[in-house]
Amino acid sequence: KKGKGKEKEKEKEKEATVVMTAATRKVGVHRAPQVLTVHLKRFQQDMRGRLSKISTHVHFEETLQLEVMEESPPAPAEAKKPTSRAKKTKVKNQEEKCEKVAGGVTSVKYVLAGVVVHMGTLHGGHYVAYVRRGGTSDAPGKSSWFHVSDKSVSAVSFQTVQECDAYLLFYMICR
Repeated sequence: KKGKGKEKEKEKEKEATVVMTAATRKVGVHRAPQVLTVHLKRFQQDMRGRLSKISTHVHFEETLQLEVMEESPPAPAEAKKPTSRAKKTKVKNQEEKCEKVAGGVTSVKYVLAGVVVHMGTLHGGHYVAYVRRGGTSDAPGKSSWFHVSDKSVSAVSFQTVQECDAYLLFYMICR
């Protein structure tokens, strides 16, 4: 009887239909950070606990437009005080910029500054990066892009960057 139970279970697994569908995800940001880091999920776990790497290509653009949320942000947690006067000024200036962005502006524009890619499997591999050269005020398409690995740096087109299977995306706020 035990053998028949396992056979029935295997038959049910074969009959189970997996339905894939397109989906979108909306993420809210209360304050516009100077650097927006997007971490793409590249690993998944099945029902039996086995891990596998997700290698589906995710399309991304050179610029990103975030809309400011209309609801008020949560009360800020008590932050650690900077140790030097220079750090205090820098933190204060960043906070002021974020508040100005939220005060009356309806959206914030970001430009892609870098991409991290993992090549390999769950058990081993290599990380490389694509890095943009040019200030955040440069118009998209006028910047230079570079592929950076352990021992080499080479110029590439933005099209090459877009074709990679990104793991991390780094966007800098436009000034």
